[in-house]
Amino acid sequence: MKLSDTIAHVVFEIALDREFDYKIPVHLLGKVGAGCIVQAPFGERVLHGFVVKTSNSSSFPSLKELQDVVPEKLFIETPLFKLAQWMSSYYACPLGLVLKSMYPSYLRKTMRNAHAEYISLNKNKEDVIRYMDTLRKRAKRQLDVLEYILQKREVFFEMDALCAAVGCDNNAVERLIKKELLARITEDELVKRDSRLDRYKYVTPINSITLNLDQQRVLNQIEAALDSREFVPFVLHGVTGSGKTEVYIRSIQRVLERGQQAIMLIPEISLTPQTEERFRKRFGNVVSVFHSRLSDGARAREWKKMRDGKAKLVVGARSALFAPFSDLGLIVVDEEHERSYKQEESPRYHARDIAVLRAKLSNIPVILGSATPALETIYNVYQGKYTLLKLPARVDDRQLPEVILVDLAKEVREEKKWVVLSVPLKQKISDRLDKGEQVILFLNRRGFSSMAVCQQCGYIYECDDCSITLTYHKSVERLMCHFCGKMITKPVFCGKCGSSEIKFSGIGTQKVERALKAVFPEARVLRMDSDTTTHKDSHFELLTQFRRGKADVLIGTQMIAKGLDFPRVTLVGTIIAESTLCLPDFRAAETTFQLLTQVAGRSGRGEIPGEVVIQTFMKDHPAIVCALQHDYDRFVEGELKARKELLYPPFYRFINIIITAKDKKKGQWAGTQIAQSLIKTVSKGTEVKGPLPSMVHRKRAHFYWHVLLKTNDVFGTNEAIKQALSKSTRFTQVRISVDVDPYYMW
Repeated sequence: MKLSDTIAHVVFEIALDREFDYKIPVHLLGKVGAGCIVQAPFGERVLHGFVVKTSNSSSFPSLKELQDVVPEKLFIETPLFKLAQWMSSYYACPLGLVLKSMYPSYLRKTMRNAHAEYISLNKNKEDVIRYMDTLRKRAKRQLDVLEYILQKREVFFEMDALCAAVGCDNNAVERLIKKELLARITEDELVKRDSRLDRYKYVTPINSITLNLDQQRVLNQIEAALDSREFVPFVLHGVTGSGKTEVYIRSIQRVLERGQQAIMLIPEISLTPQTEERFRKRFGNVVSVFHSRLSDGARAREWKKMRDGKAKLVVGARSALFAPFSDLGLIVVDEEHERSYKQEESPRYHARDIAVLRAKLSNIPVILGSATPALETIYNVYQGKYTLLKLPARVDDRQLPEVILVDLAKEVREEKKWVVLSVPLKQKISDRLDKGEQVILFLNRRGFSSMAVCQQCGYIYECDDCSITLTYHKSVERLMCHFCGKMITKPVFCGKCGSSEIKFSGIGTQKVERALKAVFPEARVLRMDSDTTTHKDSHFELLTQFRRGKADVLIGTQMIAKGLDFPRVTLVGTIIAESTLCLPDFRAAETTFQLLTQVAGRSGRGEIPGEVVIQTFMKDHPAIVCALQHDYDRFVEGELKARKELLYPPFYRFINIIITAKDKKKGQWAGTQIAQSLIKTVSKGTEVKGPLPSMVHRKRAHFYWHVLLKTNDVFGTNEAIKQALSKSTRFTQVRISVDVDPYYMW
């Protein structure tokens, strides 16, 4: 920025991919530069915007003036601003929206009341739904409050904002608090709770752990890169239980000892309590925790701790990647293969890839760790772009668990009915319970049954607003849509033909829990899925109970499949291995192999050897066979060969243009126009397919269409997309978004 520059080129936090020019008033000259956050008039409003650059000229004759500059000059001459510009170009997202994700709007509240009240569920979702039946006739406002909370993904709600959204006064919320369905928590209480180190009593002190030869060899290579302060992307491929976390901790310790900062990304909120306790035990209050289950106030507080240098290490999910550190020394991405690192709303970035780019811009090492690295990651190793580090064995020479395959087709033939727990699995569970050991049962689906179907006419109950089947939840006698949260009472008669012959088919975590209790009534069982982890601290409480030995069996979905370390778990059972193989997804085999390997890795992490039982109807599928044999290399070899023949990632890139409309024909017409425009303008070798209806073609009363591109020229193709969408003003009542490197295409 030059002092003579009098024009600011500004982008706003809106879906407009263009800059707006403003005069810099005299009193702000010298204070406004690239990356500054400013307040500027926009129509009849005053908006926050980001300065992209300054100059001494504009193509517009008459300009409005900036009103003010936000004091935190976060992005000036920092790698974060360059990172945002690259993300905008690669992910075809307006720069203002990218910057908004780095500097979220809740940080704009300059005066935050430390005594502000937040509301959170005080019971799990099933208990709340049961109680809602008693409210339907006599407490409409209370019912509205609970339904609103259940349909949202947030954990904490500001009292005033909650009442405004529902359209009620505080009385309805206060009554629910008295009934102990909701809980009140203040900012002060959040601060005190987050700073208590006495929550973390169940972790071995770090200094008592001695590295084995493999760990020390790997650490030496990482420390050499840290000492030379150079960009090196490491892929730490270590089998489950090989001590990857210890390597992360020692590497971060080296960084913090010389006054730098570090970022530790984890894929699941369920891992946060365990990961947090490990790092707080070692590094104390210089650790900041950052994830979506914090209140807005808590996130703002943690962010400012990082900016002010009070926090040196941030542990968190995707958004922790944008920590405002001024002297970053290391980034670690644990379980780098996980799909949850992919953001599913604009900007649709992949945190693993952006971590590598931020490390490159900061000229520091980055560690991508996994027992089952993503094919894109291992392909970069084969291409010489990443450096491979291996931990081939478990710590203390512990054996990988023995894996036992159960052919469900044979079990069903012999039992002449659907089997939830096979005979071999029941025998293994009985043996472990008799010995006082713990068991994990994994199923990639929540609820009791996958669908309600009329046996007379074949009618399947679907959500009125989404084209997916409703899931039956036996504990509350409800059918529930897991897209929009809509619930209906369990039907007695078919809504189409009136028959009473309604069957609830499929399998869910509740059905597994019921089957287990029928065979082992004395077993203490915990279920951990999206329905039992809705209230504050629910993840922490459930995992702490299990670790303390308060339960014998933990039943769960994907959130228990990775990263968790319970030394007393000696048996893991996978109820049905191929649930992810049936998805319309070219990554289905990879996902299945990774899930089975990860969940198997929860067994035998202590002194006692572990076992794994995999129940499947597809015993000969390569993903299941390779998981059975712990053979990552063989799986990768076969899968990469298939992907290359089909020109799928990592050999080509996909770009998915998503068209959403309430009117089905308008959405299809818009998709047709976009596809025809792209066919004429994309570079040679780029394929354009569509418009195609989404596999789930209706969600929340909107129809979804896809235009899919296969290319090796992402930036060039994005330019063609930008040109095609510049004409989108004629697409009335249609919303269009672009997803580069998509993970979910249904």
